[in-house]
Formats: sequence, C-alpha cells, structure tokens
Amino acid sequence: MNVYRNPNIGIFLRSNDSHVLIPQGLSKNKVNIIKKYLDVSSLTISIGGSHLIGALTVMNNNAIMVSKLAEGYEIKKIEKQTGLNVVKLESKFTAIGNLIAVNDKGAIVSTLLTEKNVKQISESLQVTVKKMNISSINLAGALINATNKGAIVHPGITKKEIEIVSEVLKVNVEPATVNSGTPYVSSGITANSKNILVGNQTSGPELHILSKAFGI
Repeated sequence: MNVYRNPNIGIFLRSNDSHVLIPQGLSKNKVNIIKKYLDVSSLTISIGGSHLIGALTVMNNNAIMVSKLAEGYEIKKIEKQTGLNVVKLESKFTAIGNLIAVNDKGAIVSTLLTEKNVKQISESLQVTVKKMNISSINLAGALINATNKGAIVHPGITKKEIEIVSEVLKVNVEPATVNSGTPYVSSGITANSKNILVGNQTSGPELHILSKAFGI
C-alpha cells in the first residue's frame, strides 16, 4: 500500500497490537484497509501538526512516547482514545521513531540518546533498553522494526549485532529490505503481532522474508 502516494508508509503510521495512529487526510477506504489488516482500532492524529506520525512516535502495548514537538491537545486525544500513557521524550532530537526500536520485551536505542533518555524510555515503555549502533549507523529505530513475534534489521548488520538485538528484544531477528531494496527497513513497514503492512514497491522475495521474520 501507499500513504499520500508514498511507499514509505512507516514514516506516516505507528501501530501496536490494539491501535494504529494515522495521519490526517487519508481516505476512509484506506483507513479501513489499515484497520482491517492490522486488526486494530484507528486514531487519526497529528504530532506537532505533522503527518509524520511514524517518525515522531514510538509505541508498544505498554505506553506511547512522542516527540517534544507534540502539542498538549494531541497528547490528550491519544491518551483518551488509546487508554495508554503518553510521554514526551525529553531530547533535543525530534524524530524519535528513527532512534528507538521497541516491542513489549525490550528496546534498542540510538547512541545519540543520553542516559537520562534511556532511563525515561525504560520507565515509560516498561522495557530493558540497550544503546547501540547497527552497522555503524546510529539510527536504531530506522534500522530495526520489531513486534513481539519477530524483528527485521538493516542487511548490513553483523552476526554479533544480530545476537545482541535478539537477546534484548527476545525474538528472532532477520536481515531484510523493503520497497525493492531499501535497507532502512522501518521506512516501508508498519507491523504488529497480528500482521504487517508494507510499501507497494516491496517485492515478492522481500514479502517472503518479512512474513517469515514476523511469523505471519
């Protein structure tokens, strides 16, 4: 599928096992498709007035973290409709979705984040946190996409890094690409423990790998 005719759906959407956050302006038909395939309730929202929901949020089934750009009314709306605690990450970086990869079991976060950030992430999302680079790149959230059933990572990841990520997230980890070769895997996917949605440029062989990785 695509969002705003863009195959990089992961920068616009963010899901856990019960809710999906969707930017404003999508057709009712597209929203219904997203809800159906992920088997979740939907919430149409902005973050700091932006459509880039996936880039500006992180969520698991315990809580939601949002960029410091988020407005008070946006936070209140998300809390009311999801029933989850919504916490602003106190960081100078705003695209937190590119910095944090999380499921209900653990989180891998960018080395750009401070120890204070790590503590806030751990306490808010109720997970153990590991700060590390992936393939010498400090964008863990962009390079890893995880659910409670599996995870995919940038294809340049080392064997040792795979072992660490798997140990922290407590799931099987598979190197993969999306949208016909994009290694920044989170850009082209929205996933939860029930199903996955990918950008419409994702190839058949990539879909096979993704389905295997997430146990779908």
